[in-house]
Amino acid sequence: MRKSKLESAATRKRIVHSASSMFCRGGLSTTVGEVMVATGLTHGALYRHFTSKDELIAEACENCFASVVARIRTAAAAAGSGQELLAIAKEYSFCNHPFEGGHGCPLGSLGSELVRERDEIRQVATDGFIGLVDVVAN
Repeated sequence: MRKSKLESAATRKRIVHSASSMFCRGGLSTTVGEVMVATGLTHGALYRHFTSKDELIAEACENCFASVVARIRTAAAAAGSGQELLAIAKEYSFCNHPFEGGHGCPLGSLGSELVRERDEIRQVATDGFIGLVDVVAN
């Protein structure tokens, strides 16, 4: 039975979420099979949603950065005047706490691996880093 576009989008989102967490915890050597088992799907199902593991890595990395940027931006906005930088530092530290389940900033856990990845993946990491800098700078 074929899934609707809405169901397919939800499945893709679940895969990206699992991959984000697993890559941040275990590195990019985490296999497609491991990600798919964690998502409750088969290895082959990945290729209904992504053309390659590289595409999954790029989207998972982008997801991680977007999450961290949103969290620190929210913390800065909620902080009292003159307390924004402290709030950013606290929230960024919390995002990278080991008990956060691997949903932290990919720079800390994947920085040494991202440098050896394909141009597209490195560009996602660069854009994410610029997003982090932008929040701090403003």
